[in-house]
Amino acid sequence: MRGNKENLIFLLEELHKEGIQKIIAFSGGSESGESAEKVAEESLNFLKDYPIAIVNGGTAWGLSKYITDLAKKWNIPVIGIYPTRGTKYAIKNIDFAIEVEPIFGESEWGDATEIFTKLPHGVEVIEGGLGTAIEFAYFMKINEGRVHYHKEPIYLVPIRSAPLPDLSNVSNLAHFFPVKQEVIKASMPDFDVYNGRNAAEYLVKKLNLSKVKQNDN
Repeated sequence: MRGNKENLIFLLEELHKEGIQKIIAFSGGSESGESAEKVAEESLNFLKDYPIAIVNGGTAWGLSKYITDLAKKWNIPVIGIYPTRGTKYAIKNIDFAIEVEPIFGESEWGDATEIFTKLPHGVEVIEGGLGTAIEFAYFMKINEGRVHYHKEPIYLVPIRSAPLPDLSNVSNLAHFFPVKQEVIKASMPDFDVYNGRNAAEYLVKKLNLSKVKQNDN
């Protein structure tokens, strides 16, 4: 479906009908490997018992593909958001595919960032390169306004790879971005997170999620 206002309202209505309470984004690199996949699996294995949907880049490779396969296995609805130029690479079995057309000029990677960053209530940042850096900065810019006007922020959890990390990954660089301290305090953990389970636990707590009853599955 096209990424316009009417379709996005329809999407949210459909998720509401399914009992979905919150949307969680996974922001990470398309070339992420086994270490990122392990973190994602730790998170989803914990989140599968909660009424959430997930959103990712929707392309049939890298972290988006791995997360989508796991989510399908555990009956978690998946929203894939990608620019028009990514349509031919879109995952075929995704629940909700959102194609974002360019406002100006030709379709480019990055055109989908605005919608990708406005849908979720919480975000896990797993490794990632330039695209992830753009998304992280966009999330935090949104939060700057929300915190200023005393609105609930989007909660973000950068998952660090090690105490002395590889600084080529955005998840390890997140705390070096020029973000106001009050925004960081309101929207990110005040402790370092090194695995997917702890990231998921943080989001469940901040989003006030309750487990789905067994007979509702």
